[in-house]
Amino acid sequence: MKIIVDPRNNILYSSFYIQGLWDKYGGGNVSFSLKPFKDIPGNRQAWCTYDQYMAYVIKDGKSVKRVIIDYWDCIPINKEAYEWCDVYAKINISKDTKVEDYPKLLSIPAGFGIRIWNFSETIFHLASNVFKSHFHFLNGFKIFLYAYLVQLKRFTLEEYLSPVKRKDRYVFHASTLWMHDTSLTGVDQHRAVFIRTCRQIPNINFEGELICKTTPVPKEFEDVVSNRRYSMGEYMEKTKQSMFVFNSPAVHNCHGWKFGEYLTMGKALITTPIVNRLPFAFENDDNCLIVHNQDELVDAVKRLCGDEALRERLEQSSKKLFEEYVCPVKVIDAIERKLGNLGSY
Repeated sequence: MKIIVDPRNNILYSSFYIQGLWDKYGGGNVSFSLKPFKDIPGNRQAWCTYDQYMAYVIKDGKSVKRVIIDYWDCIPINKEAYEWCDVYAKINISKDTKVEDYPKLLSIPAGFGIRIWNFSETIFHLASNVFKSHFHFLNGFKIFLYAYLVQLKRFTLEEYLSPVKRKDRYVFHASTLWMHDTSLTGVDQHRAVFIRTCRQIPNINFEGELICKTTPVPKEFEDVVSNRRYSMGEYMEKTKQSMFVFNSPAVHNCHGWKFGEYLTMGKALITTPIVNRLPFAFENDDNCLIVHNQDELVDAVKRLCGDEALRERLEQSSKKLFEEYVCPVKVIDAIERKLGNLGSY
């Protein structure tokens, strides 16, 4: 059995799933080639800053099965890609989507960028995939190159999973102030309220802020924005040390990278309501604490500060969700099962 991956894929967004392919089929059975993808739609999303999905094929003798993994923030399904593939795995599916109309559609959890190659390996695969792509880059060479370089700054999956002892009464949160039309009254506000709430509750040692990459900063966020930049190492260590973490659907109400990261690190989660579908149950007091307003947020913070048993139960829930659903190889397993259920594997 051979797995062939489209070399034009954005390596930063597809790294999580390439890791899953390696773990499932073995690294020696996974390669890059443009040949199986010459009939795939070339202009995936002309107005996006990154391509919408990754593509790979499974070759088993004369059988060839086509797979799309759609990691786009938005909920529309790419019709051309859906027609091309045998399974269309997608992170962000609206709860209003009539899934019965899309028999090839598969809901998968949030992934995130990880480092899969060291420096020399990254340079080798960058150069190799430039040629294998026939110099055809979906969003230009700069974005193609940028994805490889940023991949180097990410952590390996093993580093995400390595435990770090929690600090008593320490809470950390650092995230982006997006200032997008869909975020100013959504995720940006939710994150700001969480920071203000933690700062106001006695006996919490809070660290963090929102990071704004553009100016000017809206006045309503000036008290929670800082020019401080955390390295990936600092972000990882401080997040693991935090007693609990805060999640909110990101831009376009999508499942953000932080959601996947938090589950992978086994964190106790406070979250605003999840908007899009998930392939698993994610319920209040069972897997997380869901808050709808500031009063509920204050109560959730106080509960987690004072109830170690609750924190540990939610941490174990996150670890279990990662092990059963979020782990890259589990995503690939789900795709394989979907192929089997469709009678095409």
